[in-house]
Amino acid sequence: MNEVITSELRSKIFMDADVAIEMGKPPGNWIFQRLVDLVNLRLVSIVTTDVTMGQVTKHHVKDAYETLAPLRQPHFRNLVSDVIGIELPHKRNADWRIALRRHFEDGVAGMFSQLKADVVSLDRVTPSEVFHDYANDSGFFNPSNKPNQFADAFVFAAVAQNSTHDDPMIIVTRDNDFDEPVKRKSGTILLKSIEELFAWYALRLKSPELPNVSEFLKNTLAEDSTFRQEVELEDFELDRDWNISAIIKDVTMGNISTFDLFHYNDLVFAMVDVTVELDVPYRYRNLDRIRDDYESDGFNTSGIAEIALFAAINLESGVPVTLEEVELREYVLQFDQPISNKSYLQVYRQ
Repeated sequence: MNEVITSELRSKIFMDADVAIEMGKPPGNWIFQRLVDLVNLRLVSIVTTDVTMGQVTKHHVKDAYETLAPLRQPHFRNLVSDVIGIELPHKRNADWRIALRRHFEDGVAGMFSQLKADVVSLDRVTPSEVFHDYANDSGFFNPSNKPNQFADAFVFAAVAQNSTHDDPMIIVTRDNDFDEPVKRKSGTILLKSIEELFAWYALRLKSPELPNVSEFLKNTLAEDSTFRQEVELEDFELDRDWNISAIIKDVTMGNISTFDLFHYNDLVFAMVDVTVELDVPYRYRNLDRIRDDYESDGFNTSGIAEIALFAAINLESGVPVTLEEVELREYVLQFDQPISNKSYLQVYRQ
């Protein structure tokens, strides 16, 4: 199992504009959400460019502008007003384009933000790299490719600039014009779809159907000794003069993203958002004393831990039965009452 999850761990992924467009207009379709799940699984990190985001935005603006063609016609607006009694707004064509560009720029930026994408500027590319291929009819300028490939040539040079065999860049595109440049550039790998990207990690694109997975995880995590120990002993990063512990009161399940594995019919991976209610007893060290011990009088507060965790779940006949592995990935703790009461300490120490 560990070989499946850690091979090619955190590979860098670049999606060409054609693949990003296939994930739908903002806020994205189900394929986009699965890519977000893959990012949260910490298998991949997304790299894009400012130009690629602009290409995706341009496509959505053009498509929406054409869809709104009737709304831009006076006779259509008049007909709607006469029949339904609704006055549709009148905008100049230029105003429609401005409004649509603003809308989709924000939406596309939001999608790549969900993917935690690293946005690379094409300013990092030395133009002579691209013009060398242009002068020699090579790379993106091979005569068999489409004309006017400067945008793709600069984009590829930017994202693949630092790729190596040990730290590869996976290019996901349906554009065959990338074939030759990828073959020539060491440390780049070409895939043709998001489905192929999932298969690269031995994962299926579609989320598996798991009955009662939320109830299973809630009950199992509440009793799982590894999970309880990690939560109860989590380093709260408070002042070292405080002795803090935690006791789990309740576990509430949030979003669950599951992944089927090729060749492992009895195992699935899951990324799980969990809210854990905690009792938090604590004591403090009195620095005015010579002895390096804690005060005997204890205090108590409560807390809420927002946790993102990875789980490997064993199945029998497609039904979750046991947890193979649990790993905390993110941990945010909020106390109902502040523990570090400095004013109280100052009074106590006097």
